[in-house]
Amino acid sequence: MRILIVTHVVRKNDGQGRVNYEIVQTALTAGHCVTLLAAEAAPELVAHPRVRFVRVARSRLPTRLVQYQMFALRCGAWIRAHRKEFDVVHVNGFIAWASSDVNAVHFVHDGWYRCGFYPFRFLRSFYHAYQVLYTWLNIACEKWSFRHTDVIVPVSQKVAGEVRALGIGGARVQVIHNGVDIDEFRLGASERARFGLPEERFMLLFAGDLRMSRKNLDTVLHALVLTSADVHLAVAGILHNSPYPALVESLGLSSISPTWSWTCRH
Repeated sequence: MRILIVTHVVRKNDGQGRVNYEIVQTALTAGHCVTLLAAEAAPELVAHPRVRFVRVARSRLPTRLVQYQMFALRCGAWIRAHRKEFDVVHVNGFIAWASSDVNAVHFVHDGWYRCGFYPFRFLRSFYHAYQVLYTWLNIACEKWSFRHTDVIVPVSQKVAGEVRALGIGGARVQVIHNGVDIDEFRLGASERARFGLPEERFMLLFAGDLRMSRKNLDTVLHALVLTSADVHLAVAGILHNSPYPALVESLGLSSISPTWSWTCRH
């Protein structure tokens, strides 16, 4: 079988990218040929004799809104020119202005917008207005993408519910949960000393996107202020443009040592 997978990144240390990485590995094990239409792919995949990597250049135009649309336009044009070469076209949410056979859905912007925790308000500031416009555009693009695929594969029942809330359902929606590599992710030796973490405290770990409140770290921080338990929260993620260091200061958590720490400052 000849499979085309379309996404931004295919590599291990990326959420959606890791899912697609495992799909590629499984397809190769089954003897299929895979073409990756992406901006970046893991070298070990690119080196495989049955993998073809078609690099889509990242746009240098300003804002993610414009960059993602340029990526979608370039991918869509390439897919339409090469569609007959593939048995299955596999996309991830809205990633290309082109029809597909399978759409794996990791996140639904409409669900994020209506969840009750959406932090942006159109009239609050220019930045807020941009974020709302970005969300509205993605909602419209996702609806278009979901209506131009044969099978929709949400990664959870919650995501499936958000897809159905758009008026898209029936047998086309087939949930497949993300798996866990139990050989790679297993209990190992403690590395608290390596990251300067207390050895004896009860440890909480948050790992995820620190740029906005979509992962709900806000609630964890406020709960940490209220708890009387002897716990330590370690946060792993990218701090660039993150509002959380300021929130930590405003909550007084930085003065409660060693209750709080950043474990990664990339």
